Amino acid sequence: MMNSCSRLISRPGGFTPQDTAAYRQRLLEEALHSRSEWLRWDNGSVLLDRHAEVHFPGKLPGPAEAVCMTLNKTPLYWRRCWLIERLRLWNSRLPAARFLPFDLMPADNQAMLELGAPPPAGMNEEGLTSRRRGHGHRKHSAFLPAGGHPQELGHILPVLQAASAFNAQSIGTADKAGHPPSVSVLMSVHNMQDTLGWSIRSVLAQTMPDWELLVGDDGSTDGSSLEAMFYDDSRIRCFSYTRNRGKASVMRGLLKEARGRYIVELDGDDWLSPEALLQLKTALDENHAAGMATACCGLWIRSRSFGPLRKGTVDSSRWLHPDGKLESADSGAPPLVPRMYRKTALEAVGGWYAREDLLGRIFEDIDLTHRLLRQSPLAWTPGVLYHRVLHGRSISQQHRDLFPLWRKFHS
Repeated sequence: MMNSCSRLISRPGGFTPQDTAAYRQRLLEEALHSRSEWLRWDNGSVLLDRHAEVHFPGKLPGPAEAVCMTLNKTPLYWRRCWLIERLRLWNSRLPAARFLPFDLMPADNQAMLELGAPPPAGMNEEGLTSRRRGHGHRKHSAFLPAGGHPQELGHILPVLQAASAFNAQSIGTADKAGHPPSVSVLMSVHNMQDTLGWSIRSVLAQTMPDWELLVGDDGSTDGSSLEAMFYDDSRIRCFSYTRNRGKASVMRGLLKEARGRYIVELDGDDWLSPEALLQLKTALDENHAAGMATACCGLWIRSRSFGPLRKGTVDSSRWLHPDGKLESADSGAPPLVPRMYRKTALEAVGGWYAREDLLGRIFEDIDLTHRLLRQSPLAWTPGVLYHRVLHGRSISQQHRDLFPLWRKFHS
């Protein structure tokens, strides 16, 4: 059969680069052993009505150059030879293995066909049917409305599209004249090899290219330094410390190296929306008195099998009085996220304190916010610009019960 189709049976699991690499390899081996022209790749997603079965079109209802057919904007059918080549070339970082098919989708809309949409004028509808139990055949009865894919894709896809796996490793455009960047992104990481690559990829996806990224490896033992150098971009600089000193000390050291007039904090297990740096910078450009800018952040919970799962959206600025005092009454530690500092304002309050005790490793962000906003106002810009991932093993979550005590002595 000219358009015969077989099914890929491997399912995604995990969020580490090793998990995604293993999943990719299994898929490649399955595709190589198949003799079908097309492959159905469900990727473990629940896309269809549970009573329906989608049948592969006997006659392809679209352009001959189509290599991927989508259902509800989610890739489902792939031309085998094209997918094999794509899997062979792919080498990037994702928040979880389950997002792999979305990173492989062709950029050319002519190469994709949406099965959930009515066929183009003049095209034959043959094959676009499904069998519903007890109801015979009905055209399109298996398809969900457009946008039926998981809600978190709306926050993942922009990064994938802006920093494609097939161009994300290109060398950055450093200023040849040596002019400093507008924004310095600072990352202090300790044993974050599993998530650091995706965080860096989100910086590469920024719509504003005028940035530098400084990564400080705080005595990691898991290969985080190698992961920090995965992307070959001249705007990324890495600093390794043999002894674990705590985030406050590392950030203080990175601040001395930063050349931008604005400073952004990014944790090695979080990521930025593509427009984050531009919008935060604009907020500070337009408010000359402000020492810091913030926006909304997406809150995610990390699961071992599925990676980050979206929990909701938070505007952490509601926890602050105009004088910078925390007004939250709960026992948690609500950091202001995201945070872009005006470097001069940051230096005026002494930056991060050089302390290596427990309080230099937890609440250091709240401490700095507390001091800075007593000296200058806060600028706010709309939109979800930062994505914060919570997991039980993080030091901030393990010691969040100490927050009331910290607050008592810093009110």
